[in-house]
Amino acid sequence: MDSSELDELERKQGKNATISATPRFYKVVTESGSGVLYADPDCEVFLLDHKEDDTAIGSAILAALTKSRFVTDEELRSVFKSRMQEIEEKAEQSARLRVKRYAYKSRTQMNKETKYVNVRLSEGQMTFMPNHTRASGIYDGLSKDQHVVIPGHSPPSDIGAAFRLALSRCTSKYD
Repeated sequence: MDSSELDELERKQGKNATISATPRFYKVVTESGSGVLYADPDCEVFLLDHKEDDTAIGSAILAALTKSRFVTDEELRSVFKSRMQEIEEKAEQSARLRVKRYAYKSRTQMNKETKYVNVRLSEGQMTFMPNHTRASGIYDGLSKDQHVVIPGHSPPSDIGAAFRLALSRCTSKYD
């Protein structure tokens, strides 16, 4: 694949983040990759109280999107090959800390309350994509008519408000 094809793939992929939301907290994570996206282990994770205002939430989303990067297939294989154990351990430790910090009885209880919104900044638009929780830890994207789309240059307060609207569209078998 030549550099112009890679540039086109990167442009289409855009910048990506995922927000895990429970009634107690929001976790904003940068996603990187090349088609297949993963929680970027080199980026800060933003953990916010669910009572934070739209500006604070929008600022965290913008910061996460800013760090999102296109990773070639070779780099992606390298990350998974050399750092998979580190990534899994970090995720497990983070989950245990959230269970304790937010007074959940178990990780299962926390997972059942978690809803996900994917965010993509691409071609001048920011798209918030709500999900359906099919089972604890298993999510499916909802149809495009449920997406929330705003201009990519929107202020943090509008970004936070768009996230909340997308979150309100999330569904779950546990509701």
